Amino acid sequence: MEDNFTDIPAGTPLDFDQLIFYLEQGREIEFTYKGVEYFISNSKKEGRALWSGDQKLSANFTTFNLEVLKNIKLQDKSLDDIFKTHKGFVQAVF
Repeated sequence: MEDNFTDIPAGTPLDFDQLIFYLEQGREIEFTYKGVEYFISNSKKEGRALWSGDQKLSANFTTFNLEVLKNIKLQDKSLDDIFKTHKGFVQAVF
């Protein structure tokens, strides 16, 4: 995995390796998939979670357990697969 990514512009497909890089840095990510906006949050107290608006779509997870990305589904496709096939489009990275 590359370890020297630069930030990418909004509307650009987010590569899986870059997603992992951002998560390992502790960053939060807004992205769209099939026209719906999602947010991967990061809380020191609760860890990470996937959101759509104010609806929490996943259980909390940690950066140390990224295998969970294979189990979180959006419209019957795992987050892992969405980003490995370049179907998630970054909107913002915090």
